[in-house]
Amino acid sequence: MKLFKLLSFMLAAGLVLAGCGTSGNDDTIEPEDTNDSGAAEEETEKESKESSSSGGEVSTDLQSGVNAVLATVEDLTTTVKESSDDTAKINQAGKTLEEDWDRIEKQVEENYEKDYKNIEESLYPLIDEAQADEPDTDKIKELAQETKNKLEEFKNKLETS
Repeated sequence: MKLFKLLSFMLAAGLVLAGCGTSGNDDTIEPEDTNDSGAAEEETEKESKESSSSGGEVSTDLQSGVNAVLATVEDLTTTVKESSDDTAKINQAGKTLEEDWDRIEKQVEENYEKDYKNIEESLYPLIDEAQADEPDTDKIKELAQETKNKLEEFKNKLETS
């Protein structure tokens, strides 16, 4: 009799605990979260497309972005010349360069594919070298000049179009 009561109690407790684990609403929570972030992404894409189609705003934003990247390349060059032994400063300048480029990269890639590929041939190696544990300052100077020339050429193209 004791065994029967014990087994009955354990079975009832197991059913209660199993029932507490799921509320039945789990199915509705995930789709709402997924839809919310999807809607936000769609809105961002729409805004991006709208700003892309408005022409003047994009080129103004892009021009200021290119100017920011150019200024950061200049800062990196100055840092290498004045503090060639300060790896932390060089690494930080490389990180800043990468962040500045990331802000305009998608616009450049979508609207100016050839220029994008041309710029990145020297820009990515520059960023990698600037963020290396032991940066090669001569290589950074060379890549920075090459990147600067490409960015200035691209900037002039933006101004004339």
